[in-house]
Amino acid sequence: MDEEFALNRQATIAALNKTRYNGVTDFFDQAYAALDERPADTRHAVRAMYEAIENLFKLMLAGQASRLGKTEIDKYLKPKMTSLYNGHDLDSSKLMLSSLSEWVNGMQQYRHAPGVTDPSGPPLDLAIFILSSGSSYLRWLLQIYEKLAENRYN
Repeated sequence: MDEEFALNRQATIAALNKTRYNGVTDFFDQAYAALDERPADTRHAVRAMYEAIENLFKLMLAGQASRLGKTEIDKYLKPKMTSLYNGHDLDSSKLMLSSLSEWVNGMQQYRHAPGVTDPSGPPLDLAIFILSSGSSYLRWLLQIYEKLAENRYN
């Protein structure tokens, strides 16, 4: 891996430093541990990253959504953006959530049993990209969650 990959990982770990994120942190740690195995278990790595994001998504929505998918992002999370952003920032945030929806769709390739004897994970370069982008989405969602909680209590 490279320095940027390591820095991205460390920034996300720092953002996960609250007890309420223990479940998220566990999946996040599993994702990176799977890449550290020799050979790397890329399938487990990307599945665990998805689980980290889904776990946080469910925490954010306090039982409103039972899964993470495009429909749930559009229905529950996009409307919350209007309390956090406006103008171009709001437009951009909604597009970034659309990008997250596509990331989630991409993970379905590795989350569900493919019906083969020996399911494989993505190649290492793709797994690194998935974990890097997943870490960025996770960190942003953590910041959104914190802002929403702050707005609730102000």
